[in-house]
Amino acid sequence: MYVCWVRADIGQSIIITIIVIIVILLLLTIIILIRIIIIIIIIVIIIIIIIIVVIIVVIIVIVVVVVIVIVVIIIITIIIIITIIVIIIIIVIVIIIFIVIIIIITNITITIVINIIVLFHFITSSSSSSSSSSSSSSPS
Repeated sequence: MYVCWVRADIGQSIIITIIVIIVILLLLTIIILIRIIIIIIIIVIIIIIIIIVVIIVVIIVIVVVVVIVIVVIIIITIIIIITIIVIIIIIVIVIIIFIVIIIIITNITITIVINIIVLFHFITSSSSSSSSSSSSSSPS
């Protein structure tokens, strides 16, 4: 009877040991699963943060590119407007210079013509007066 009891005690201790090992293995598995879940959650959070940062960077780059394009377009339109204004001013100055040259040339021409007419008139009047004086002195 004593032998059976020892055997039963050995059997119970083996069963208890197996149960304890199974519980320890279950606890280790649960701890490992919790660690894996925590690692997966951390990886997912890191991926979400990376995606958010990439989206923010892309948005900032798009905004910067749009602002640069708008600034370049504004600068180009300002340059085009300034060149058009300068071209118009140059054309107006050339037209004014041309008009002034034409006015000066016509003035000089008119003055020369008037001088020639006056000179011609003077010559003809002088010649006619000299001819009249010579004709009046001849009969006497």
